[in-house]
Parts: sequence; structure tokens; C-alpha cells
Amino acid sequence: RIAGLAREHGVGLHLDGARLLIEAVYTGIAPADYAAPFDTVYVSLYKYLNAAAGAVLAGPRALLDGLYHQRRMFGGGLPHVWPYAAVALYCLDGFAERFAEAAAASEKLIEALRGHPRVTAERPSNATNVTLLKITGEAAAKAKAAALASVGGGTAGAVTGDLRNSGDYEVEVTKSDGSKVTVRLDSSFKVESHPGGPGSRGRPGAAGTAPGPAQAPAGSEAGYGQAPSAT
Repeated sequence: RIAGLAREHGVGLHLDGARLLIEAVYTGIAPADYAAPFDTVYVSLYKYLNAAAGAVLAGPRALLDGLYHQRRMFGGGLPHVWPYAAVALYCLDGFAERFAEAAAASEKLIEALRGHPRVTAERPSNATNVTLLKITGEAAAKAKAAALASVGGGTAGAVTGDLRNSGDYEVEVTKSDGSKVTVRLDSSFKVESHPGGPGSRGRPGAAGTAPGPAQAPAGSEAGYGQAPSAT
């Protein structure tokens, strides 16, 4: 209905398809069917096709022909990024089959975690590779105490596990002024990062999850074998 109304009024539609190929695996809807109602669609090359950066914008030739020159007019010439496209092109063939295998493996992991007495695994509605792990018991209590001590008090919410960094914990703390911060701790309950701490790049009231200078960078989004991530 939205697409039909836009057509009636001559309004173009753009699909942010950053994770379009992942979505297609989970839903069984082909990328082409997702993109059909839209005039243009963007697909990321680095979120799951293993390129260092980059994206592809697809659409009608009449609309896109001039964009290359417009980009260069504003300093957007990128002659050195052809390796990004080469890597993504290589990984594109067979991506759906490989990611389907990875998704099936991740579902087995989540089911196994659901059987743990101190772990609750939740899948948000309409999500794909996002899983929320809630941890209870002695470990959760220690994580909350360490998080509260690191920010000077407040109220600790649920403790979640970060599958990108096996054994890590994340605790959302509501401070006395009502702002919320997220504290990340390692498996020994040492604080890795928090807003206002070393390496923090969060804004006031936001989650600062950047690692400090002495800490190895947090896990980035993986390629086609990406496991579900706790959030």
C-alpha cells in the first residue's frame, strides 16, 4: 500500500538492504522480490561479504548514470577500492547456501544454551541473526556489582552475554540522573569499557562499548559464518 501511494504521487522509494542477503536466508524471500517495489536498493559489501568496506547501489540506468560523476565532483573518487569489490564478488557465489549452514549451526547453539539453567535465550520478533541472552545466578550478581562500582552506583538491569566475545558480559545501568549506560566486563568481571572510561566513544546517556587502549578490539561482524550476537 505504501509503495502504491508513493507511485501515485511520483515519490521514489529506496530500500536500505545492508543485510538483505542475510534476511533472504532467514525468510526464504529472494532479494529480487524484496527489492521489486523499490526504485533503488543498497547492499553492503562488508557486513557479510568480507570486503573491508563498500556498498553497491542498484537502480534504473537513467537515475544512476550520473551518480558516478556527481560523486567525483565532491571528492568521492575511489580508484583504490577495487579489491573490496573483488573480495565481495568472490564471496557472493554460494553465499546463501553457506549462510544457511551457518544459521542452522547457530540455531543448534541457541537451543543448547536454552537448556542451561542460568541462561535464557530470546529471539526478538522480526529479527534475523539477533539473539538476547539473559544470565542469572552467581555470575550475574558479580557482573552487576562490578558494573555498578565502575559507574558509581545506580540500578543494574539484566545481564546479557556477548557472543561476539565469548565469556563477556554486558550490564545496562540506570544512573541516579535517569541516564542509561552499558558496561562491558570480561569473563573475570573486569571492566573492559563503559561511557566516560578509557576508549569510550558514547554520548551522554548512550552505551559506550569501545575498548580501551590496552584492550584488544571487540569482535567485528563476521563474514558468512556470523553467529547470532547478543544485544
